Amino acid sequence: MQIKIQNLSYYYPNSKQKALDSINLEINDGEFVLVAGYSGSGKSTLAKCITGAVPNFYGGKIGGKVLLDDEEILNIEDRRRAGLITMVFQDPERQLLMNKVYREIAFGLENIALDEGTIKKEYGSPLSFVE
Repeated sequence: MQIKIQNLSYYYPNSKQKALDSINLEINDGEFVLVAGYSGSGKSTLAKCITGAVPNFYGGKIGGKVLLDDEEILNIEDRRRAGLITMVFQDPERQLLMNKVYREIAFGLENIALDEGTIKKEYGSPLSFVE
């Protein structure tokens, strides 16, 4: 997968200051990239733009383009996009929501719109929604 970012700028809702300003970046399949900077410099915001969480979930104003294999991220349907790219938060306690591994797995599958029957059939009965 190739990620291209072209002239990306972003304002969080109700902010007059840009969180990102004219970012251009290309990451090719197989490359590893480190994004480093001070707290508040836009690293997480950039990752959220790449996954489509910004502005879809967080709102705000975005300019420029984020492309996954030459397809604009904002034009990719949510479920398909979730199967292509996601992010892991730096604080693992903010990432996990359930107290049992199988429930955490089921939660993720539910969030990509798999129904209970499909989850049980494909992933087995331990992924039960009833406890």
